[in-house]
Amino acid sequence: MVLQHICVSDEQVFTVRLISTILICLSLSAKAQTSVYSVHEGDSTTSGDGVNGSNYVFFLKEMAVGNSFPLVFTNIATGGDTISNNVAATDTLTRLTNAPFNSRLIATVYLGLNDISLLYPSTNIATNLLIWTLNVRTSFPAAKILMATIWPRIGDSALKDGIRTNLNSWIRDAAPVDVVLDFATNSALNPQITPGNFVDNVHPNVNGHRIMASNVWDAMQVRGYFDAPPPRTLNAQALFVR
Repeated sequence: MVLQHICVSDEQVFTVRLISTILICLSLSAKAQTSVYSVHEGDSTTSGDGVNGSNYVFFLKEMAVGNSFPLVFTNIATGGDTISNNVAATDTLTRLTNAPFNSRLIATVYLGLNDISLLYPSTNIATNLLIWTLNVRTSFPAAKILMATIWPRIGDSALKDGIRTNLNSWIRDAAPVDVVLDFATNSALNPQITPGNFVDNVHPNVNGHRIMASNVWDAMQVRGYFDAPPPRTLNAQALFVR
């Protein structure tokens, strides 16, 4: 068989290169549109009382630097907030609405500590956490929801400890969420066991927030919430159930 020499004009070469460039740009654009948009709701333990902005969401943002997969972490926690005032759901939904197009939505909530201090019954706190969850689910059915159990506060009464224990049992066993971050069983996040990770009787210091960030990051990585999974941190107890 004799192969004929095929002549390709400069115009044809240019056209092929142009089409290739367009396809590459479209591919990159599609990848850029698919991102993780993660909103974190909570009280002063999440906003970072006593750490000058170095809260766990700050460290999640640090972990995201250098990863090819777009990760956006937003902290909307307010010091002194309770789940019983039912304001948190509105804040969370507003932020999720502002998510970039085609994002994977993740909502994390760590609320209930102040409710316990105010002696709200565990059933009341659980009901309001349920309402928060259902509000998020209704507005964003595809969103992943992470809920954390409540660690103890040094000096709490037996009554408050009982409320916390009952609430944590509900979170672990019945909360309709995708992941339970079991902070309450992580000894590194227990001020009664590891006071060196706290600035006072309940608020984590910088190292405590690093541990929280590791727990959240590892849970999302193991559950496959990243397209191109970044490495696990492996430097803290990554305790989560369900």
